[in-house]
Amino acid sequence: MARGQRAIAVPTLACTPSSGPSYGPPGEEFVVDLLSRLGSTFTFEDLQVQTVLVEGVPIRVATPSTLYRMKKDTVRLIDRADAAALREKFGIKDE
Repeated sequence: MARGQRAIAVPTLACTPSSGPSYGPPGEEFVVDLLSRLGSTFTFEDLQVQTVLVEGVPIRVATPSTLYRMKKDTVRLIDRADAAALREKFGIKDE
């Protein structure tokens, strides 16, 4: 990922909103978590990304497996719940 670019969560998984910035439109079954900083475990260069089209607009997003790796070992219960949902929905195997 190039410097200055940011990734967002793939908007195909209904998740419980986190304490960070997120958006979930009324009546829709997805939440978009915006990533502004990563802490010390990951860098933006570590993120695997993909481009998805949303109403014809290309958007770079973190892959489900990247989100899973980022959330599975945190101390926050909401992140662990998100990781479990990602693992189930996308058939992700533990590394």
